[in-house]
Amino acid sequence: MKKYCFLFALLLVFTLGNLAAQRQPGAPPTRLEQAQNRIHLARQAFITEKLGLTPTEVKAFFPLFWAYESRIRELKREEGWRKLREPGGSTLTEAEALQHLRDERLRRQQLTKLMEEAEDKFLTVLPATKVVRLEEVEKAFRQQLWERTREWRRNNGH
Repeated sequence: MKKYCFLFALLLVFTLGNLAAQRQPGAPPTRLEQAQNRIHLARQAFITEKLGLTPTEVKAFFPLFWAYESRIRELKREEGWRKLREPGGSTLTEAEALQHLRDERLRRQQLTKLMEEAEDKFLTVLPATKVVRLEEVEKAFRQQLWERTREWRRNNGH
């Protein structure tokens, strides 16, 4: 039951995120936007600290990094990506299942290509030793974020 509540909460956050994106220009940021901004800043600070980035590296790296993140979000928002993740594989015909597999393979290839392009760009501004550690640092940040979210939920009766 808790899992379903959590999934519902995530769905609600993403829905509210879409609504927030449609707000009027010049309106003050919503609580969700403020939270997203805090996470964005915390993520940048975490990566900066853990990779030991210099101010010059920070200035050169993060525009590339955020552009890459934006492209990944766009790819995952595409209709085809969402459609691939929908349940119902047991009701597919053989032809539909085969097409589903081909489409999923294409999406994975697109994601891999995007990751390779980003890595090449990162290497133009960071040493390879820092680029290699980036995935590990990102994973550590996500883990820390999940732990803090769980702790907050526990402390606030959610």
